[in-house]
Amino acid sequence: MFDLVVLSQYGKISPHYIESITLPTSDGQRTILSRHMEVYIEVDIGVVTVKTEKGKKRFAVSEGIFHFKDNQASLIVSTFENEEEIDFIRAKRAYDRAKNALKDKQYLADLQIQEQALKRALARLNLE
Repeated sequence: MFDLVVLSQYGKISPHYIESITLPTSDGQRTILSRHMEVYIEVDIGVVTVKTEKGKKRFAVSEGIFHFKDNQASLIVSTFENEEEIDFIRAKRAYDRAKNALKDKQYLADLQIQEQALKRALARLNLE
């Protein structure tokens, strides 16, 4: 077991006493267990899975950074949302808007913005 502190634009969520955390990264999922060596991990948009004694919880996250050292973990992300905080109807609309905008591909900047919006919406919808 180890402590996890989450920092987001909405404030600090702490502490979580957890068994493991699985993080979305640009090269796939990374799982950290108790007594892991020190590590910094770039977090991608996606779903974080936190395992506790009571079971697993999943959270939609935006980009950020994860740091683990001496059985202390810090997750610094733009957003960190659990299932109860997500309006799935709104997330589905955002997904549809982003997907339709990607079909147009008018400007590269718009393409990147819509790809990020699509990833965020998918992360939220994966919790449904």
